[in-house]
Amino acid sequence: MEYMVQASADQRERLSMSVERLNQSGERINESRRTILETEELGISILEDLHQQRQTLLHAHNKVLYVSHAFFSFLCASKEMGCLLYV
Repeated sequence: MEYMVQASADQRERLSMSVERLNQSGERINESRRTILETEELGISILEDLHQQRQTLLHAHNKVLYVSHAFFSFLCASKEMGCLLYV
């Protein structure tokens, strides 16, 4: 009888340890999920920032093209009129 009581106590201890490990694993999984969500939000934010920077660069590029075109048009017109400015 004493053996059964001891075996039962050992089983309860192992069960308790198993439940504790299971709870710890669940906590780690939940923490991992939170980390994944935070990482995803950060990634979305970075992509939005990169998109905005791309738009800014494209806008600046278009302005440079416009100014360049206007400048060369001015040079061509000046040559035709014979009044090319020396810079």
